[in-house]
Amino acid sequence: MKLMQGKFCLQSMQQDVRLYSRKGSLMQGVIMERIRPTYGEVLHRSELKPYSQYLYFQKDIGPVWVLNTLTQEASEEVWNIAGLRQLSLFHLSHDNCDIQVTERQITCLSEDDLLSQTFFQTCPRTVKIQFITPTSFKAQGIYQNYPTVRHLFQSLLNKFNAVSSGSQVDQESVLEDIEQNTAIIGYRLQSTQFSVEKVRIPSFLGALTLRINGPQQLVNLVYMLLRFGTYSGVGIKTAMGMGGMHIIEKGEETWKL
Repeated sequence: MKLMQGKFCLQSMQQDVRLYSRKGSLMQGVIMERIRPTYGEVLHRSELKPYSQYLYFQKDIGPVWVLNTLTQEASEEVWNIAGLRQLSLFHLSHDNCDIQVTERQITCLSEDDLLSQTFFQTCPRTVKIQFITPTSFKAQGIYQNYPTVRHLFQSLLNKFNAVSSGSQVDQESVLEDIEQNTAIIGYRLQSTQFSVEKVRIPSFLGALTLRINGPQQLVNLVYMLLRFGTYSGVGIKTAMGMGGMHIIEKGEETWKL
């Protein structure tokens, strides 16, 4: 596992073209146009993609594109070989518009750093998370547009185990422990839809607060998975702009989107 996150502040070169979260699926094309065809085939065959990306509009900042890679290979292919690290201008064919990158910030977090900052600390038992872009889950072929503890952490555990270099988590037993000891104690959510290839996916946006009981080790594990989720995204279609999430730290206000 190697987590890299790039945040790109964007500006449309045409005033009538607005950039917002539901255009996140278009940003996948920016990646696909630049990566090597051989690596594109690798991604096409991958059930769980080793990257996530999403687009959102934040008041006082404007449109922001977030691109995350989750493995050493993906980091090398996307940031270095494809040159996304130096991205300064790109074209959106769908809107026939050039987009300028006005500011960028790229950070890196190793698996050891993720564990040392979460699992080996004393993490808070109450945590608030915000779903920045439309988020949805799928169970038995049916879209689930409301977050449950099980849906949330089953998704995060799947993604974590898919890219972890050596910290595999026993999914069934851990998921049961998390579900029994974690409760949603507050939420402010709204239903919405996200269009992918002319399919409207029922989804949700907003924030919720979790309370974790049980031993401190379990609390730390939950926090570690949530922190990982700020890179991997949560739920379905995270490579196409869905499932962007953020941990609202103590004293921080919910983002105004």
